[in-house]
Amino acid sequence: RWDDVHYKSTMLAPNCLAKTDAHRQGFGEILFVRADGTVTESGACNFFYMDTDGVLHTAPFGGILMGCTRAGLIKCAEELQIPVSEDVFTLDDAKNAKMAFVSSSSRAITQVTHIDDTPIDSRGGDTEMTAVLRQLFDLYMVRYAGT
Repeated sequence: RWDDVHYKSTMLAPNCLAKTDAHRQGFGEILFVRADGTVTESGACNFFYMDTDGVLHTAPFGGILMGCTRAGLIKCAEELQIPVSEDVFTLDDAKNAKMAFVSSSSRAITQVTHIDDTPIDSRGGDTEMTAVLRQLFDLYMVRYAGT
């Protein structure tokens, strides 16, 4: 993925090709990892994970597409008093997540169960957390759709 991600209509061919290749290999989505090891986003979604301290992480704006769904989910998490960190993180950080999901306009929130061969521990109500976020996000969209 190139650095000028704010240009949504150009250079998305690599995303499409990478996502198609991942689907052919049996994966539901891909994660882009920069040369320095930091995770940015997926092929057509933003990526979130919750660490063991209950902090929700997502990549900082600037190296990713902003995403209206991403922005809405951050507001929803804050409304639920879930701490949110928009900071760089590594693939190992994501693999050690308590739970993870991707978000987009067409998919809203989709739970991530594995990263590569590493299962993401979604026990202890974390699947319920994504359900709560999804419900609050749906209410958020209804509330702000007309504004």
